[in-house]
Amino acid sequence: MSTKGLPIYGTGKFTERMFAKEEKASLRRIIESMKITIKEKDSMIEILIKQNQSLFESNSKTYDFYQNIYVENELLYERIADMDVKEKESQTKIEQLEKELERLKKNIQSSGSSERVRKLENKNYRLNSLLVEARDRLTQNEKDINELNLSLDTIESNYEVVRKSRSESINQSTQLLQENIRLKNENELLNEELLDLRDKYLVKSRSVTFNEMRGDKSTLRSVKLSPTQIMADSFQTSPLSESLQLTPYNYSTGQDYQSSEPKHQIETYSSPDTSMDSFSPINNQVLKNHDQPRHLR
Repeated sequence: MSTKGLPIYGTGKFTERMFAKEEKASLRRIIESMKITIKEKDSMIEILIKQNQSLFESNSKTYDFYQNIYVENELLYERIADMDVKEKESQTKIEQLEKELERLKKNIQSSGSSERVRKLENKNYRLNSLLVEARDRLTQNEKDINELNLSLDTIESNYEVVRKSRSESINQSTQLLQENIRLKNENELLNEELLDLRDKYLVKSRSVTFNEMRGDKSTLRSVKLSPTQIMADSFQTSPLSESLQLTPYNYSTGQDYQSSEPKHQIETYSSPDTSMDSFSPINNQVLKNHDQPRHLR
């Protein structure tokens, strides 16, 4: 097979293919490693989503518990208000009974009739009994109010604990959400880097495939792009061409793109000399051969 007109590299075709294949293998390993990293990030994101869901459910239960405490608190406030009203009513009744008792004592002292005194004493006794009952009821009301105040303090302390727990749950949920967003951003960056590596891998694959085909001229003719365009695109942008310091070859001029010296001279026929001195046998033979069709020469 003739290699005339093909680019000549100082390192040889085999070395160039080996460099290209090693670079492809390195890119493939990097891509596989990034795929594994992306899968790990996806699994971490799923775990964070499950933890976030669990915290959300716990937060919902805490909120329901808080609602129940709030309802109980409202009921206790209503009971305390009722007890305050009853206490005021009892205090008013006691004051009225004390006034009535004082009035009866004065009537007893001013009365001279024994029958009337006896009736007043009976009435005084009943009033004293009512007064004792009112005082007992007032004392019981005070005890109930104290118990309700203790219950209210307990509920408020429980509410504070629930509020702190809910705040911690919200903070944990926020942290998990931020971690989830950070992992998603890292995942997107890894995906972009993976796409860049795949593009480099495709460019390197196209370069290696063309290097394998370049010894066959019929294969070059089957490529839609011109050999000059393919070589310029492949070797000017390839990291391998930079490392090996390769220059693409121009088939139309027989020169490198970066060199003005031709690699070979293109054989052409010069026009025959038509002067009288040039009609020697050799020149006549050259002229005859030139005038004949190519397949009869």
